[in-house]
Amino acid sequence: MDIDKVLRTAVESGKVEFGTRSCARAAGKAKMVLVSSNCPADSRKTLEAQCAKAGVPIQAYKGTSMELGAVCGKPFPVSVLAVLDAGTSNILEMGRATAAEAGAEKNVTASAEKAGAESAQEPEAETQVQD
Repeated sequence: MDIDKVLRTAVESGKVEFGTRSCARAAGKAKMVLVSSNCPADSRKTLEAQCAKAGVPIQAYKGTSMELGAVCGKPFPVSVLAVLDAGTSNILEMGRATAAEAGAEKNVTASAEKAGAESAQEPEAETQVQD
C-alpha cells in the first residue's frame, strides 16, 4: 500500500485536522493520528497521552514534516494530522495492519525476553580445569 497516495486521498475526500493543538483537541473524535519523523518530542508525548486516553492509534510517517505537508498538498510543514473521516481512502486499514504487526512484534519481543530471563536463571555448569 502506497501511504502517500492513500494519505492524499484521505485529505482530499475525508476530514483531516492538521497541527498538534488541533489534533490533541480532536483526539476523542479521531480514528487515527499520523506523526512525522521530526515531530518535536514534547508534542509527540502530549499526543500519545491524549490518544492513549481516547484509544486512538498513532502511526509514524517515515518522512519529515515538509514531506508530509507536500503529500497532503499543503504549502507548509505538517508535523501531525488526525484523520476524523477517511473518505474514500483506506488509510484506516493501514493503521490496523500496522497495529497488528506491532502486536505480533511485541509478542515476539516478550517471548524472547522471557526466554532470556529463563536462561539467565538456570545455574551455569562449573567447568573443572585438569592439570
